[in-house]
Amino acid sequence: MIQSKMKTNHMKHINKLFITVAITASFLSCSDPEIPTANINTTATPFSANFLFVNATPDAPSLSFFVNNDKIGTEAGSAANYAQASYTAVALTSPGLAGAVTNNTNIKAKAVGGSIGGILGTNDLLFRATNTGFGNFVAINGNSYTVFTVDSLTRPAPLRTYNSGNFGDITYYNPKTSGQISVVDRAALSDPDKANLVTIGVVPLGSSDVGGPRFYVVQDAFPVNATPTTSAGIRFVNTVPNANNTPGGPSLFVRLRPVAGASISLSGGTTHVMNAANLNPTVGSRIVTTTPPAVANANFPLQPIALAGISIPFTLEVSTSSLYVPVLYSAAVSFTPGKNYTVFVRGLVGKSGTKGLSHGIITHN
Repeated sequence: MIQSKMKTNHMKHINKLFITVAITASFLSCSDPEIPTANINTTATPFSANFLFVNATPDAPSLSFFVNNDKIGTEAGSAANYAQASYTAVALTSPGLAGAVTNNTNIKAKAVGGSIGGILGTNDLLFRATNTGFGNFVAINGNSYTVFTVDSLTRPAPLRTYNSGNFGDITYYNPKTSGQISVVDRAALSDPDKANLVTIGVVPLGSSDVGGPRFYVVQDAFPVNATPTTSAGIRFVNTVPNANNTPGGPSLFVRLRPVAGASISLSGGTTHVMNAANLNPTVGSRIVTTTPPAVANANFPLQPIALAGISIPFTLEVSTSSLYVPVLYSAAVSFTPGKNYTVFVRGLVGKSGTKGLSHGIITHN
C-alpha cells in the first residue's frame, strides 16, 4: 500500500514537471520572437526626371507645385514671376533600366495662401491621367517636362450629353457663356453660333474632371543647334483661354519684331492649348509627349536672334489680326544664342490689369 502510494506521488510529481515545462515553453514562444533583421536599401534611386512649373491661369492665385507630395521649386506668381526659373530633378520611384518608363504619381498644385478659389475652392488642382482617374503621370528617366496650369477658375465640369438615340455623344463648350450643349442642341444653332463652340468630345460615364484649371504637360526635347552663336530654339504656347480660334474667341498672332530686318513669326494664329486638336484625354489634363518635331508645341524651332554673337533686341507683339492691327500687347525682349526658350502669352483678350494680356519667357538651359 505504501509502495503504491509512493508511485502515485511520483507520477504526480512527473506530471507537474511536464506541465511546468509546457507552460514555460509556451511562454517563451509568445515573448520576444526572433525577427529577421530588415534588409534596408539606403542607396538613392538613380532615376529622375526634370520638372518646371508655370502658372498660366489668368484668374488663379499664386500656386505651389507638388510631385509625389513633395513641393517642387518656388511658387509661381499670379501677377508676375509666372514661371519657375529652372528645372527641379525629381527622383523616380520605380526600378528599371535607364530610359525605362516610370510612374510619377500625384502631380498637383496648391494655392500659396488660402484656397485656389473658383470651382475648385479649397481643393488641390490634380493631374488627371485619364478621363475617369487621376495621378500616374508617366515620366521617363532623364526627360524634362514643363507643366502649365491653364484655363480658368470658372471652367465647368464637363457634362455627358446624348444624341437623338439617347447614346452618349460629343459635348460642345461655349467659352463665352461657359455653357455646354449636345449634338442635338448644336444642330439647331446658326452657323455663326456653331463656330463659337469648342469641341470637348464624348465625356465618359464616371468622369473625374471636376472643372476649373487643369494641367498642360509638355515634354521638352531640345534641338541640335547648328549655329549656336547666332540662333536660339524658341517655341510659343498660347495659354489665353478666350483666344481659342473661334469667332467669339479669336486665335493669337505673335511675332518678334527687331529694330531692323524681318520679323520672326512665333504664331501664325494659334488656338488655346486646351482647345487644340489631337490632345487627349477629351477632358482633364492634357499631355504632349510625342518626340519632337512630330508635335509642334513640343519643338523648339531655331530662330536667328544674334549677329556675330551680339543679341538682337526684339519687341514681342501680340494681336488677333495677322496684320497686327491693332497690336494688343507688346514688350521688349531679348534672347541668348545657343539656348532654348518657351514664350507664352497669358491673360484674357479684352481685359486689363492683372487679367489683361501679359507674357512670360522660360529659359530651359
